[in-house]
Amino acid sequence: MVAAVAVTLVVVLTPHGRQLPPSRAREYRDLDACLLTGPTGIDEQRTAAVWSGMQDASQATQARVSYVPVIGPETAANAEPFAQTLIQRHCQVIVAVGDVGVGTVASVAPKHGDIRFVLVGGGTGGGNVSLVPLAAQQGIRPAVANAVARALRA
Repeated sequence: MVAAVAVTLVVVLTPHGRQLPPSRAREYRDLDACLLTGPTGIDEQRTAAVWSGMQDASQATQARVSYVPVIGPETAANAEPFAQTLIQRHCQVIVAVGDVGVGTVASVAPKHGDIRFVLVGGGTGGGNVSLVPLAAQQGIRPAVANAVARALRA
């Protein structure tokens, strides 16, 4: 009974036509850009810059971004299942940073022509693979943001 009275008072006392504040939730397009990192995730300085660039690309394109760290030994054999996970998650763009991640992603890229790959700090470009050198003139963050945004629009 008390709850019914309280709800009635709230309904009666709430002014009609009141404007609600704009939503703070972001609306995303059905696009995913995924980062394959080393075991420390985005804690390492270079990887943090790559992640920031991906977030900038997300702002520009409304794509979702996520990352997956390779857990365990830093070998291509161990990293490949993590790269395959990103492929199975239907990431439209897969970004790799670090020697093992770059090498692993570079080896799976030719088999997945429908996915765009961005390799930071190594590898060979061409086809569906873009490169971002560690010594990018404008810095890693904006270089990654540009590469990911271009790949998402391709």
